[in-house]
Parts: sequence; C-alpha cells; structure tokens
Amino acid sequence: LCHSDSPLANTHSEGNADDIEEDHMLLGLLFLSIHRVLHKLALAELRESYSNEKCNAREHFDYICPTAKFVVYPFNKADVGMGVAFRNVMVPAILNTVGIGRIPIFLDGVNVTTTVGEGGQQKISIQPTLPGRSKSTSCDRDDMQCMFLPLSPCVLTWDELNGLNENVIVSAGNSTSGQPKLLSYAQDPKLNEERIWVVTGGVVGPYFEQNEVRYNPLAVQTRKRLYKVAKRIVEDTFGRNEEDYGKWSRVLGRILEPHIQSKNVTTYYQDKNTLVHAALLYVLRPRPSVLQRVRAKAAGIINSSQDGDRAIGLMIRASGKCQSEPTCLPQKAYPDLVMDLVKETGISNVILSSESSNTIQFVKNRVTTSNDTIKIITNTDDTLPGNEKTRSWEGKSMPADDVIFSSLVALRLQLSTDQVVGNCCSNFHQVLLDLHRAGCGRRRRRLPEEQQQTTTPPGVRCLSDLSDSKYHVCCLFTRSTECTGRRGEVVGQKTQTKEKK
Repeated sequence: LCHSDSPLANTHSEGNADDIEEDHMLLGLLFLSIHRVLHKLALAELRESYSNEKCNAREHFDYICPTAKFVVYPFNKADVGMGVAFRNVMVPAILNTVGIGRIPIFLDGVNVTTTVGEGGQQKISIQPTLPGRSKSTSCDRDDMQCMFLPLSPCVLTWDELNGLNENVIVSAGNSTSGQPKLLSYAQDPKLNEERIWVVTGGVVGPYFEQNEVRYNPLAVQTRKRLYKVAKRIVEDTFGRNEEDYGKWSRVLGRILEPHIQSKNVTTYYQDKNTLVHAALLYVLRPRPSVLQRVRAKAAGIINSSQDGDRAIGLMIRASGKCQSEPTCLPQKAYPDLVMDLVKETGISNVILSSESSNTIQFVKNRVTTSNDTIKIITNTDDTLPGNEKTRSWEGKSMPADDVIFSSLVALRLQLSTDQVVGNCCSNFHQVLLDLHRAGCGRRRRRLPEEQQQTTTPPGVRCLSDLSDSKYHVCCLFTRSTECTGRRGEVVGQKTQTKEKK
C-alpha cells in the first residue's frame, strides 16, 4: 500500500538523514523477521513439494506444519471496524503470539461450543457458522485471504478444532500481578505441550510495551525472539561485507530497545512504535490482484482530478459513533476546516475520505461555493457504507469485499498527500496516520520558496493537534476535565432519550 515515492519504498532518494534512513532499515528488518518467524515452519513441506514436482498442484497456500503450535483467536470482525480489527486485535495478537513461539490464527464468523465427553470432561469445538451470516469477506474461501496475503502458510483443519480439551482455553489478558497470561501459560510445561490454544474474551489493544510505571515482559520476549531471527538475516545477507554489516549491526541493537509509551494519555495513540508499524504493514498486505486494482483506482482518481502534484488529506469520521460519543466534529465545521488548512499550507487540492456520502457532498458543496479555486478530490465510486461495522451492511447491495476495497483505496489516496489530518478517536484513521509515521506515505515536498521555512505544519496531525480549539474532539481515552464533562453530557442525553422512548 505504500506510495512509490515514500521513504520506505524509495529509500535511496537524496536528502535522507542517517537517523531517518536507519528508522526505515529497522522497520524493514522487523517486517522481514516477523515474516520469517511465521513462515519458516512450512519450509520443509515447500521443499518436499519442489522435490516431488507437486508445487504447481498446490491450489491453496495451506501447509500442515506438524511441528507448529498455534493460538486460535475466534472473533467476529463483523462486530468491529477495520481499524479495530487490524490495529487493536491482529497487531497485538501477532506480536504476543510470536513472543511465545506460536502461530496466530484468526477465525471470523465461527461458533464455539462446549460439550461433555467421556469421564465428564468438557470438550470445545469450533465450527463455521451457518451460511448467510454477515461476515467481513464474501469470497468462497470466507477468510482474510479473500483480500489479503495469509499471515502464515501454516493452518489448522476443522477436524483439529473439533473436540479440544477445555484446558486449552486461555485468556489474552493480564494476571493479578500484571504479567500477560499468555506468557504464564507458555511457562507451564504441561499446557505448552498442547498444539492448539483457544483465546476467549478477544484482544484489546493498542499494543503496550513500557511506560514510566510498568512494563510488559512478554514484549521483551517478543523483541528477543525477533532479534535472533533478524541477526541471522543480517549475517546471511551481509556477513562478507564489513561496511554493510557494521551499519546493520547498529540497527540490530535497536530491536532490543523497548518502546517507552508517552506519559501524556491524550497522545496515547500517537506514539511512534516501529515494532507496531512493522506488524501493521505485515497485516496490511493485499493480495497482488487486489493491490493492483487499488493502485490503479487511486492513480486514476488523482491523475484525473489533481492540478499539480501536491494535496492535503482530510479523513472525516461520520459513523454511528458520532451519535453516541463526543468523538466527532459537527458536519458544519468541516468546510471551515478545509479552508483553514488550504490557507495554512497554500495547497489547494484536498482529498476527502469518509464513510458518509452526505458528509462528503455537504463539504464539497460548501467549500466549492465559497472558494472555487479549491479542488475537492474524492473516490466517486466509493461504497460509502455509512458505518464502520460490516454487520450494518446487511441488506445493502455491497459485498463486504467491495467495502474493504474502497477502504484500501482511501488509504492509498491519503498516502499520496503532503499533509494529512485525521480524527485520532478513530482506529481506522489511526491506521492511516501510523502508515504515514512509518514512512509509507509520499515523501513531503516543498516548493522553492518554502525551502527556508521552519514553520511548515507537520505532515501528520490529529484534529486535537490543530491550533484552533474549535476543531478539537474528545476521545474516550482523553482524560481532560473538559472532555470528561462532555462525555457526561452525552451519557445524560442518551439516558433522557431512552426515558422518553
């Protein structure tokens, strides 16, 4: 999904400072290390396929991996948005599971049932739900491989998930001592012999490593495992070149450095954690055919709409959460915001993305009526589902894959901007901002007259980072007195509405 002129995709452009280039080297090395950890146990089967000349006969990218151990995460992505699914479920689950030497498997739209077997022992079975249930994919395979590359080639069969002993049910939370339970389970010799664990209760992120008060020992273990793999990659690749190996050795040392979370809770989601960014990029790998369509669609929109090669990006949150939480700007504020951003940056092309067709049209009409020099760029073929949850798309003439495709096009469009502003209360917006922070967005360019300016706005901002407080919003994690009061007002209004009904 990264822009072709992004620091990650084009690392050899002029003007890269050594420390910035080293950041991107670190991210790439972590990405490759995660990939190797989750793929290496399938290598023996792959070699056997080649030796038996059966490689072309393998229809699906599925391997048995008999020595692999798994953690199964049953969760229904139809009940959450894409941002939560990727950022707060899959990324922390992948990193935690890698830390205990297992492979994560995410099962969407399944039934977990309990039966009593012989001797009174409870048995757990996981089976696909009945056809017709709302799901986050719509192809025959019915899993994330409809749109994305698999996290690992190692898979389980439905037969293996039928009749598991109840002791394999584990929790992804923390114990009373604060230690992650997954780490405690891994230290139990008997439980660690089990090939399959099943997590209950879901996984809630974002991924946490360390702050001024406490630290996550499982995160330390994850970094140690990835360091060993990364060291082998560097040695295999640069072992004979002393100059290159020395540079990569410095990057290797940074893998073991824990990410210390910001003390300011209001910027909790804005920390730059390279390990999290690497895992996010690993999850967000569209299938080649899907990626080709996404790139072509985004390029067509930009090439046909944009005068010049600079643009501001604005992500607008307008889902159902705006009625239940004080986390959105009122619709009428966005035209003023667009014009203020144009005035501040001197860039007149604005790429808008939202799940609401009404909001997009309202902003476009108001802005172009007030200032006809501003060009509003949108995806005119966007599905605009009106809500972030796939369950709400039932009954509408839009397959889930189409909505996910439109979301990927929105990310790709916003990665081509010079400046981007998002609502940091939204996990999907945070996915975009994380991609920009990781170096996945288009390299920022300045006009000749701007080269000496030192006050250019940062390339990635939340609404609450803007200088004008009228654009600030209250996220659920914001602890300021003002936001606590506003949340109380919303709760009171909801209670009064229920009483009236």
